[in-house]
Amino acid sequence: MKNTSKLFALILVVLFAVSCDSANQAEQTVVASPDKIDLNSHRGMKGSYQAVDRFSLADIDANIDAMETVAMQQLNQENADAQDVMALNAAFMAAEKEAQLLEVRFSMSDEPVDNGMFVFSIESPDGKSLTLEMYDEEGYEKVANNEFDVTEGNNYKALNVNSMEEGDYLFRLKDDEGRELVRTVNITTPK
Repeated sequence: MKNTSKLFALILVVLFAVSCDSANQAEQTVVASPDKIDLNSHRGMKGSYQAVDRFSLADIDANIDAMETVAMQQLNQENADAQDVMALNAAFMAAEKEAQLLEVRFSMSDEPVDNGMFVFSIESPDGKSLTLEMYDEEGYEKVANNEFDVTEGNNYKALNVNSMEEGDYLFRLKDDEGRELVRTVNITTPK
């Protein structure tokens, strides 16, 4: 934004200089040489001015192109810096999310549940109380809610899903400290 405003200001200055030059030429200002404009020759102006180099349109175009290049380089650097910050933020969020993961080993079949019983295994380093929740595929409607205890070691659980419609469900397992584990379960009807 800052670079854009600088570029806009430069363009305004150049346009002002060009329009002043046009007005001076319309009033038949005396030019000392093809490369200089004598500002003292303007009728009705008081004071002393130095001769100013005249800019050609090619010089103005070259300066604008150079400024656009610098502005684009700065904008690209700002975008790269923003992407670095976003990547760092994503890494922090991933680390925080991992710290909030439930400390259990969870396993279930990769196959869709088609026999009406969703069976899963929980291996825990210690005994704890867990809450199981299942939501429809959009995650809006809770279709199952159950609290149970697991002991140290392997625990096997089964959930009757006969009353659930066919589709994908979010399976959330969480402990009393708010740490959780989320999986997707696909339920199909037997054929």
